[in-house]
Amino acid sequence: MKYGEVSTCPACGESGALEGEQVDNIRVEGPGWVRVGEEDYEFHGRGFGDVLADHFSCDNCQLVLDTYELLEAAGMDLAFEVEDEDFVTDEGEQEYGSD
Repeated sequence: MKYGEVSTCPACGESGALEGEQVDNIRVEGPGWVRVGEEDYEFHGRGFGDVLADHFSCDNCQLVLDTYELLEAAGMDLAFEVEDEDFVTDEGEQEYGSD
């Protein structure tokens, strides 16, 4: 999976991996274009998106939840925020679509 975060296992309470690939709600936060010289500007911003979780695994108890429905039934977080420079184009605007 492209994106992941540490999450608590619903079975044993230890740390496991919550993962997903589909990203929604991509946004760019920051001051934007900043003047760095008489005629020069640079873009200063960070790209964020919400990953839709579709897989959880726990190395401790070997639990695997591999569908959105299983994650939902287990009470897991169904989305998590990530920061990725790929969400910001060279022109400083946000990328559109789901990667």
